[in-house]
Amino acid sequence: MVISRYIIEQYRKERYDEAVAKGEAQGIVKGEAQGIVKGQAQGRRESDEQWRGWYNRMLEARDRGEEFDEPPPEPNPVED
Repeated sequence: MVISRYIIEQYRKERYDEAVAKGEAQGIVKGEAQGIVKGQAQGRRESDEQWRGWYNRMLEARDRGEEFDEPPPEPNPVED
């Protein structure tokens, strides 16, 4: 009886440990994916702000009749 209880407890512990490890791995993968998506969105926002600022400065210079020789912002690298 004592031996069977020990075997059952060991089996349950192993199953529990496996489930915890699997859950942690899934959480890490999900967290990384969410981080990538958030990072890409932030990068797009920053790029949009840079382009918007450049475009507005270009329009203001044109409205004042001034030459505008500021180069445009660098394009974003192609996202996979």
